Amino acid sequence: MRDVTERGAWEEWLQYFCNGVARQAEDALSRTKRINSLHEKWRAEAASDSSSTPSKLIDLIGSNPYVTPRGVQEKLGVAYNTAAAGIRQLERRGIVTKMGDNKRDRVFCALEILSILKEPPRLDPD
Repeated sequence: MRDVTERGAWEEWLQYFCNGVARQAEDALSRTKRINSLHEKWRAEAASDSSSTPSKLIDLIGSNPYVTPRGVQEKLGVAYNTAAAGIRQLERRGIVTKMGDNKRDRVFCALEILSILKEPPRLDPD
């Protein structure tokens, strides 16, 4: 920024800024592709289920990797037991994992999605 003020080096600064935006976009696109790939794999696995709840749950964890039986009940408009059964099916498949030891107010997480979201950015230049 000092060069912009002192020398009017706008072009160099804009190039630097746009390069940073492009790297961030590439990183976001890479993460999105990997998450979408997981969703496709999980949807294919859930397609054989007699209930549609696991498939709908997979769509829910796409927007938030954390789910609770109550939250699923509310968002999908199903009975609590149906929501809990759907979560159990995903848990058996290793898609979600129970977090903590709570008997009530249980929280489950799609750890594979969370790990993609939490990894450090990949901003390597070309």
